[in-house]
Amino acid sequence: MDTIDLLLEIAETSGIYSESEFKTGVLAKKLKVSQQTISNELRRLETEGLITRKPFYLGINVSISEKGRKFLEKYRTDLKKHSKTLQKSQE
Repeated sequence: MDTIDLLLEIAETSGIYSESEFKTGVLAKKLKVSQQTISNELRRLETEGLITRKPFYLGINVSISEKGRKFLEKYRTDLKKHSKTLQKSQE
């Protein structure tokens, strides 16, 4: 699973600056992967410092860390640059 896909889904679910409560099974279904895959990927993102996770009685609370927000901002900036380059090459 791609890091950016998962971070974007978390941002869409919870907002980039807020905490979201969700069940890993629901996220897995949305991304069409197993619950185990989501759990492993969330653990990896937490280890990399891109998210924080806190268990709660029905699932987990996930929020995107400052490092994760910077990662998403860089991705957005790079995507804009690439888009402009493509537009220029098509003129």
